[in-house]
Amino acid sequence: MNKKVLIISVILALIIGVCGFVAVSAHTSPNVVSPTSSSQKYSSNNDMQEFYRGIGDFSIEIKAADKTPTLTEEEAIEIAKKHARRRIRNEAKSITAMYVKLTDRPGGKNSPALILPGTNIVMEDIPVWIVTFHGADILYVGPGLMLNSKGEHIAPNVDPYVYGDLNVVIDANTGDVLEGFSYNIPKPCWKNDTVF
Repeated sequence: MNKKVLIISVILALIIGVCGFVAVSAHTSPNVVSPTSSSQKYSSNNDMQEFYRGIGDFSIEIKAADKTPTLTEEEAIEIAKKHARRRIRNEAKSITAMYVKLTDRPGGKNSPALILPGTNIVMEDIPVWIVTFHGADILYVGPGLMLNSKGEHIAPNVDPYVYGDLNVVIDANTGDVLEGFSYNIPKPCWKNDTVF
């Protein structure tokens, strides 16, 4: 029995580690910009503050893009909608897109840029649309058996969702989804249709 629990714990740790790697990487570059070619102008400043706070622990660098993208903002949003779960598409309080150059360095600022698995795409200064679904319940624990850090079964009444923002990174020239990441944000308190 202990061997089974150990094996399940190792498998869950690997799954959580892989998901964590995709969701969290290391540190944002000091040259983070607020691009002008995006639907940010329609989102609240709070949404953008949450975005920059959310990526603060990632090893993602964002710079202003200097060329006109092949893909329009509307096309990028439609592609992202196809890749997001229905619940996220329907519950997000807003969807924004920003056109930037993105570099992803999973090992930190001085490490080499990520090479996407199974491709020769180096994630360095890639012109992308980052489409953000703001304020949605994001599944952080997959369906199935849930264990705590001691390897004990967790009751199924635990909410497997976290309130946050989902970001889909789309190549601005090809329309390919390159990666995605998410982070949690404070859930607003509602009373009589007013946010507190």
